[in-house]
Amino acid sequence: NQAVFGQLGAHPRALYVAAFLLVILGLMPGLPLFPFFALAGGMAGLGYVIPMRQNRAMAAAEALRDEEKAKKAEEEKNSVKASLATAEIELLIGKQLSTRLLVSHQELVFRMAKMRKKFAQQYGFVVPEVRVADDFAIPPKSYQIKVHGTVVAEYQMRVGEIMV
Repeated sequence: NQAVFGQLGAHPRALYVAAFLLVILGLMPGLPLFPFFALAGGMAGLGYVIPMRQNRAMAAAEALRDEEKAKKAEEEKNSVKASLATAEIELLIGKQLSTRLLVSHQELVFRMAKMRKKFAQQYGFVVPEVRVADDFAIPPKSYQIKVHGTVVAEYQMRVGEIMV
């Protein structure tokens, strides 16, 4: 039953064409007028009602989906776990290094991605994505590498040194 109405509702123009043809058949001399007009009215009515119901059902389903997304986003926003989540690997750059690397910030991220890919191809181990961020809490000429929020390496650049 649902499959038939689904197929009829998918093509309402076909129902209108069928209704038009039934009206023409009803106007033919010698054929009964009322049954053909009744069937034509039924077809035209179905052609109008079925798509309207489908549109309402789709709108209700979309509203429900949007409501669920909003609820999940609100739960995630208020979640303690989400607020405590840290990146697996972070590269924090000091204020002075940040201004030097700011021009080539995207290049740094691109080079790190290439290194990750090359490492994965050579050694078969995928290094997690590295998050690069500015941190003004650390000394201006230094950088830190953190793994799961714990500092595992840090270095303060001296005059004349460059990062490779």
